[in-house]
Amino acid sequence: MGIWMERLHTICYNEAKRTFPVLSSLKRKVLYALVMLDILFAISILALSGGSLRALTGWLFLNLLAIIPAAAIKVGLWQRRRKKARFYGGPRKQTRSTPDYAQDRTHGTRYVTQNGEAVKSGGEKIIADYLHDSNIRYEYEKSAMAASNRRISRPDFYLSDYGVYVEYWGMVNTPHEHTRQEYIKSMDWKIAKYHENGIKFISIYPKDLGNLDSVFKKRLREKTGSGPKRNDA
Repeated sequence: MGIWMERLHTICYNEAKRTFPVLSSLKRKVLYALVMLDILFAISILALSGGSLRALTGWLFLNLLAIIPAAAIKVGLWQRRRKKARFYGGPRKQTRSTPDYAQDRTHGTRYVTQNGEAVKSGGEKIIADYLHDSNIRYEYEKSAMAASNRRISRPDFYLSDYGVYVEYWGMVNTPHEHTRQEYIKSMDWKIAKYHENGIKFISIYPKDLGNLDSVFKKRLREKTGSGPKRNDA
């Protein structure tokens, strides 16, 4: 009997862990305990009723009342994860209408620029191709270093002819609140570190992509006192 119960314990706990991977260890243990109690309850009913089919049917009915809502919750969580994966995956479908630059939904997708770099979003590709077409030399993800020679971050672009970094804040308007808050917190930290260490940088946001030429020239002029230099060589 002891060996049988130990095996039952292992099966129930592993099944709970496999079926509900998003739950914490404590919650899985609680779920396991409920399953074990339910099984013991069924055994007790069968023992007290002498194996009555009516008693077993009643137990199954009560379990269905619990399983159906649980299954609905699991399906809801699965659909939420799938929606989130679709949000961060795959390139955005192109339409004939004017692109929505208010938010960049392409983060997590690899794009190849005209220079042959693999960048991390559609917005980064637009900026890289703009710099390429404007004959502005740049390095992709060159480290920005603090005065202590420790790396702060790897901004998206470094304009070597100007000593200016370009940061594209592509997820600042993501509709996922927690992701947006964490992203903005990281963005604010980087900006503070850039100012603290005298690092010149330009911020570009998704809403700027529709008017990138004028926005970029204006912000570059603010940082350097002059517009873009053309490097035709």
